[in-house]
Amino acid sequence: MHRFVYPILLCLLAAVGCSGRFLSAAQTPSAVEEKQFVIVTAGADDSLVSLARTHLKDGDKAWQIADFNDIEGVTPGQRVVIPLMPMHPGGIYENGYQTVPVLLYDRLTHSPSKAKAVNIQDFKRQMVYLNENGYTTVSLDQFYGFLSQMDQLPPMSIIVTFDTTRSWAYEIAFPILKSLEMKAAFFIRPDEIGTPGRMTWAQVAEMARGGMDFGLYGSRIEPPEGEHAKDFFTAYEEELTTAQQGFKSKIRRTCRYFAFPGGTRHDMTVAMLKKHGYRAGFTSDRGTNPFFADNFKIKRAAIYGYYSMAQFRQNLTTFRSAELK
Repeated sequence: MHRFVYPILLCLLAAVGCSGRFLSAAQTPSAVEEKQFVIVTAGADDSLVSLARTHLKDGDKAWQIADFNDIEGVTPGQRVVIPLMPMHPGGIYENGYQTVPVLLYDRLTHSPSKAKAVNIQDFKRQMVYLNENGYTTVSLDQFYGFLSQMDQLPPMSIIVTFDTTRSWAYEIAFPILKSLEMKAAFFIRPDEIGTPGRMTWAQVAEMARGGMDFGLYGSRIEPPEGEHAKDFFTAYEEELTTAQQGFKSKIRRTCRYFAFPGGTRHDMTVAMLKKHGYRAGFTSDRGTNPFFADNFKIKRAAIYGYYSMAQFRQNLTTFRSAELK
């Protein structure tokens, strides 16, 4: 059980008339609520996920209940403490802080792995490794909550990303991720949707319903030679707003995340992203991301086709030790 549970339990039980003794099942209310915690008695149909949906409004937060109570599941009649507020916002602990690795895949292929192209079997092997070794793929909104210190993430959280609109994203990546119940983020160019070799809006919508995230993969880095800055930024602004309109009408999602083309960012483009409500920008700079990372300098580790599993694992750091007392 979490080391803070015992004193909290004593306080909460005292608040409902414990007076130094535990109440019987008949005397104990089905739920005891405080500002930061609620103690519930699990029903016959309850699970960690159902409790998280009821009390935390998000089934993906079932891990918080499991972690806090040091349990793997619930049984009927079991008393469970549910933390209503993050215990470690931003992933800050006494002995260090959490970092979130963001993996970047340039291309998946049926051909042998080489350079930036990762073979489908190698990709599946990597995803299975993550799944079987305690890693949790999280959504972009969950990541934003972590960066803003409004929420906390599972201890070994990771994000898988792709900068592509190509059809292999739907034909190869999506089935593997779906079969493993994993999430990923695809940064796409809406103007390419439906063209030869690219995904359709129907496929993108199916992926969104299947738990995948989508953001905008920018097409402009800086004004081309001879183009006036005003014309460039007018076109850039149109690209940002058109993407937002397309996401809303086609997949009923809000476009809030951006991948810099070629991984290169520009201060003026960042200002425009913020102006139009984008929450974060993803670069191609290698590294992981603590809560104090710049939202518009999110680092990503490119995964190459020639990587061995040992090289792949080198990009999975999720915690930095530090004396934070």
